Parts: sequence; structure tokens; C-alpha cells
Amino acid sequence: MLDSSGENISHLNANFCELTAMYWAWKNVDSSYYGLFHYRRVLDFSGKTRRKKRLDVNRVNVKPSDIVRKFRLDRGTILAELEKSPIILASPIIVPHGFELSSAISQYDIYARDHRKRDLDIVIDIIRAKFPHLVESMEAVLFTPGTPLSWCNMFVMRKDLYQEYCEFLFGTLLEAQARIDLSGYNAYQSRIYGFIAERLLNVFVRYKSFSAGIMPSYKHHFELRAPKPLFGAEITGDTKRIYAFSVRIHKSKITKE
Repeated sequence: MLDSSGENISHLNANFCELTAMYWAWKNVDSSYYGLFHYRRVLDFSGKTRRKKRLDVNRVNVKPSDIVRKFRLDRGTILAELEKSPIILASPIIVPHGFELSSAISQYDIYARDHRKRDLDIVIDIIRAKFPHLVESMEAVLFTPGTPLSWCNMFVMRKDLYQEYCEFLFGTLLEAQARIDLSGYNAYQSRIYGFIAERLLNVFVRYKSFSAGIMPSYKHHFELRAPKPLFGAEITGDTKRIYAFSVRIHKSKITKE
């Protein structure tokens, strides 16, 4: 099953990342609940997996055959959690790989530091024009210093909430895509709409918590370690690593340009 079947935006994957799978599910799947885990990332429904880092992404070594058992990703456990709350998210942190940024910086400032501020400004203008009921939540999420977010576009939510979120998400991002010029963006920065969606998920959830009294349930987020390459380069996020005999010999950040 591919996100290039049915009604889809798979041709935009280089810029929309995992959102092309979200769009496909929105347009082609009828389910009581929808969820997204991706790029070796999972939410821990067991509540027992030990975290070494309280304010950052935790990485663990798990055999593929043990993933469902270790993190309790079975249908019964997840449905039981959804009985408690119709939205399940990753536990909030201020920013992955940068928890030294304390209450002095806003999510708008973090985006401007790591990406291109003008793109987020366009998205803000679109939300003000098309979704005025979400403006208060948007401003609180983006401009309140020290606001933590649930990152990585990971969630499980009830059908009606998922459909409402997708109307907001794609109603915003597809218009932004028509306005934003990506000329000169490297492969990492070209994933712009995945980055912006991380912020918009939190805007939507905050709005629902205040407008409908829907409080999300939070689960710790883990990233499954991939085997290290024997030789060559590996790029994850904004970091490039070079290996020789599976030993890392170089690590560097990928710049904006």
C-alpha cells in the first residue's frame, strides 16, 4: 500500500515528508481512529521503558520483532488509552537536541533560528485569514517563551478530530506551498512543511483543549536506533555522520543553505 494511490499528494513528499501519508489516510481511509508513527519513532504505551534523557529524544536498541511487545503497541492497549482521551501525543519538550534553551525563547524564535522565518510568517498570515478561531492558540503556542511542544508529528486521535485537524493543516500548508519559493533550499530545509506541521499540531490540540475541553494524553517518545553503516555517510535530521568500520569518525550540523 502506497501513498501514491487514490487521492494523494505523494509528489510533494520531498517538502511535506510524512504529511503525504497523513493526507492519503485522510482522503482514502475510513477508520474510527487515525495515528502516525514514522522514521523509527514510536510512542511508549507501556509506561515502563527507561528514559536516560528527561528533556530530549531518547534512542533505544530494539529488535523489530520486539517493538510491539516492548512499547505495548497492540490494539487493545491503544484503544484503552483512547477511552481516556481521544488525542494521544508525544510528551512535550521545548525543542529536541536543545533543551538548554529554557523559558527565555519562544517557538517562533526557535523556528527562525533553525529555518527561515519568512516562511512561518506566511503561514501565520494564512491562519489569521482562513482560521481566525485558531489565532489565539497559534499566538500562545508560537510566541509564549518557554512553551514546550509535542514534536515529530506523532499522534493517535479520534476520526472527527483527525478530519478537523487535516482540514486546518492542509488548508494552511497547501496555500503556503503556493506562496513560498523554495529555490536554494537544501534537502533538509526543503522539508519545510513537515517542520511547520509540528507547530500546527500543537496549535490545533491547544485549541481543542480550550474550546471543547479535550485534554490530550501524553506518552514518551522513543527513537529506534538503526544499525550503523559499515562505511560512508548517514544523515539524520540536520546532522551528518561519517563512519568507518561502523565507528563514527565525523559529526557535523547541516547548515540552512
